[in-house]
Amino acid sequence: MATLCFLSSNCCGSDFESGRARRRVIMSMFSMLGAGRGKRVCCESDAHAKYLQLTLDAMSEAIICCDAAGRLTFVNKAAMKLISCHSASVLGESWQSLFELIDESNGSVMDDPFRSCVISGVSLTNGMGCILRTSSRREVFVETNTVPVYDESDDKRAIGATMTIRDLTDISGLLASVFRQGPHDVLTPLLDESAFAERLSRALLTLQKPKEHILLQIEIAPSSRHQHQTWLGIDDVIDRQVVSLLASRIRDRDALGQRAKHRYNLLLEHCECDEGVELANQLRRVLMGHEFFIQGQSLKIEAHVGVVSLNQRYVRTDEIIRTVERACDMARSSTRGVILVVPNA
Repeated sequence: MATLCFLSSNCCGSDFESGRARRRVIMSMFSMLGAGRGKRVCCESDAHAKYLQLTLDAMSEAIICCDAAGRLTFVNKAAMKLISCHSASVLGESWQSLFELIDESNGSVMDDPFRSCVISGVSLTNGMGCILRTSSRREVFVETNTVPVYDESDDKRAIGATMTIRDLTDISGLLASVFRQGPHDVLTPLLDESAFAERLSRALLTLQKPKEHILLQIEIAPSSRHQHQTWLGIDDVIDRQVVSLLASRIRDRDALGQRAKHRYNLLLEHCECDEGVELANQLRRVLMGHEFFIQGQSLKIEAHVGVVSLNQRYVRTDEIIRTVERACDMARSSTRGVILVVPNA
């Protein structure tokens, strides 16, 4: 039972708490399971191989193995949950059909880590700043480590690669809340005006193609004239509830700021036009469908949204803000409620 001896001598104490020790265990198991080639090799018995597979399924880290062509050969239970996959029938499919890895700094799809690992024979690590996006468009902050799997008869020929994935959602959320304490309103996830302008300015610098970022401006107002008097005096409370609703429906990396009373700016980085307009309509429906209960009273609101697709025509943040304000004004005076402006590049 050489494998069990390896586990007992290397998987206990503080050493096993390190990622390096865990990866040694995982790779030892994979070499015995033959996961790199999509088939099992006989260790001592089928029962032993089954035990190793159960052990991998019990690990909290997501584990994904591919062959040299990038086809899935093993996915443990944690990985299935992470990539929203509910069946082992995905084995044999390309890993890219289930998820992709995004560079948070510029929104671009990262190079294929499995292929790079097989070709180079070198372990690859993507730390904080890596986003895993599933085929259903769910996004998760992750840290990945990819290592080559070698042919047992030729230890210089990589026949696949194994990736371990650590979900950093809780850590990213904690860091985001810490960084927000300064530039944000203390009671809301709202960027102040200068911090929002800085985010917008940074977004302009990262533009690599037209229509890569979207800016929304959302305006709210009482849904009827007779509610206007009730609205006065409690509008600050309504503002905070609106911000809470908006913040719960956007991505962690999106920036929310307040332009003026009852007007909010929302920056969607690395977002296509269609996605931005769809989100604008969703947010409008959410706000108008919500019933605000304040001081024993029930209130409904109207919402209008201006949408501007950013491109390299813009060089100043104040110019962009004026454009989205005009779009929001147009939305208020139209029957559609959402107006999209796509300036010429």
